[in-house]
Amino acid sequence: MISQMDIENLDKAEQTVDLLVQDIQAVASSKSALLSNFAVDLTLKAAELQLHIKRLHRAAKADVD
Repeated sequence: MISQMDIENLDKAEQTVDLLVQDIQAVASSKSALLSNFAVDLTLKAAELQLHIKRLHRAAKADVD
């Protein structure tokens, strides 16, 4: 059973991963080729994590409703 605390934790996780993706995208626009290339790879991984958390969050909220 999914609790209200689980939903709140998923809320926080979703907000955190959104900020992470934004910050990594900012690094990807760096003038440094090393930072930019590294950050582009991380952006893809973080975006995948973001998608999984959003799906989990939606599923959890639907289970509670």
